[in-house]
Amino acid sequence: MTTIERYILKLLLVPAMMLPLSLAAADETPQQQAERAAEQARIANANAQVALEAARRAQEFADAARREAEAAAQAVRRADSLGLNLDSVARPEHISQPVSVSQVAEQMHQNADSLLLQERVIVGNDTVQLIIPERNFGRYDRGLFNFLFIPKGKWAFGLTASYGEFDTEDVQMLSFLKDFNFKGSMFSLSPSVSYFVRHNMAVGMKLGYSRNKFTLGSLSVDIDDDINFSLRDVDYHTEDYSASVFLRRYIGLDNNRRFAIYNDVELKFSSGNGTFTRLYNDEPMETRTLSTKASLNFSPGVCVFIQEYVSFNISFGVFGVNYTHETQRTDGVNEGSRSGLGASFKFNLFNLNMGVAVHI
Repeated sequence: MTTIERYILKLLLVPAMMLPLSLAAADETPQQQAERAAEQARIANANAQVALEAARRAQEFADAARREAEAAAQAVRRADSLGLNLDSVARPEHISQPVSVSQVAEQMHQNADSLLLQERVIVGNDTVQLIIPERNFGRYDRGLFNFLFIPKGKWAFGLTASYGEFDTEDVQMLSFLKDFNFKGSMFSLSPSVSYFVRHNMAVGMKLGYSRNKFTLGSLSVDIDDDINFSLRDVDYHTEDYSASVFLRRYIGLDNNRRFAIYNDVELKFSSGNGTFTRLYNDEPMETRTLSTKASLNFSPGVCVFIQEYVSFNISFGVFGVNYTHETQRTDGVNEGSRSGLGASFKFNLFNLNMGVAVHI
């Protein structure tokens, strides 16, 4: 008999026990009747307390049942999302004498994880684990898996390219800018090749070329009598060549090997020049800057396979350290040089890279 059933039985028996007391009250003195009424009131109060306790226990049992049902539903959803057969996850030989729904749900979670860790996929002429074993360097095991995304021994050939043009119509300027005529273009191309030395880990090399050109045909600024000037025929263009080696590590997000996040650690060397041409006393003046740069960059990204052997990648630079050396000349005369060491830690929209890769 459950606790609730015992409480309900007690509530039914107590009024029956009080009936003989009421019948016997007719032969008693007024004082005895008063004492009997007080006793009945005490019993009624005790019955009310028992009823309240039964209601509280019933609510606790209902809440526990609801939580266990939610845990079981969550376990079923997880097994379904992982593509596991629910019968194989929860069959009796996997669950030893469950005593509650919550324990069954927890057992199902553990069995689903165990089956995933044992699952293998065919890669070429070999079979490899679907879940890549990882050491847990943290204090807690968060139950996250690194699914196999790209197996060891694969090659990836990628290409990142961008081109853009803009002019005065694309820019909203303040009213004090008069006769504003500006246009520019940006172009970059970066092929890459990489080899997967381990599952989900590749080393590779990139080459890069970029060219930017900006032309200011005219600009007049008129704020007041003391601040007004005009510019015309100003050109600035840059050209840059680069080469880099990188280490890329993927973290597979699903067992279908379709989505992954990754991080690039890149050691990059670049060399380029920039030319700034303007009028000085109505005579053209040219300043040329030669630069050499070495940098170590960290770039997270997302990779999605859009076809079986073709992936789309998007990444952005968030942290880097760099060393730069620049030499400047004006009209062929060496004006000086400078060197600098710097670091940056920020999201840069202009350092957003998108490209495609072919995996063989």
